[in-house]
Amino acid sequence: ITTDPFIPIRIWKMFLHQCLISYTPGLYLTIDEQLLDFRGRCPFRMYIQNKPNKYGIKILMMCDSGTKYMINAMPYIGKATNTNGIPQGEFYVKELSKSVHDSNRNITCDNCFTSVTLA
Repeated sequence: ITTDPFIPIRIWKMFLHQCLISYTPGLYLTIDEQLLDFRGRCPFRMYIQNKPNKYGIKILMMCDSGTKYMINAMPYIGKATNTNGIPQGEFYVKELSKSVHDSNRNITCDNCFTSVTLA
């Protein structure tokens, strides 16, 4: 039996693929962040003082606002994110919403994801 060191990444990608193909989102979507409680070793584990679980992995996700179904998600890996010169908030909105581009859906974000060029 061989062990695959990248199995968590492969499972994450399979999970996201199933989220995308198993559900047709409504007209109103939201993009926001969630801090998943995690105290293990991870290069992109974060500490956010004002959250109930202060240590964890920050996940940026796009969800259907009516059903709260997660459509797409990406872990936030900090400054190591290659955005090709695009501001991080704008980069994450564009990446998360690729599956619904040109579908005339309304995407609501909080102020850390907004910019004039994105609008």
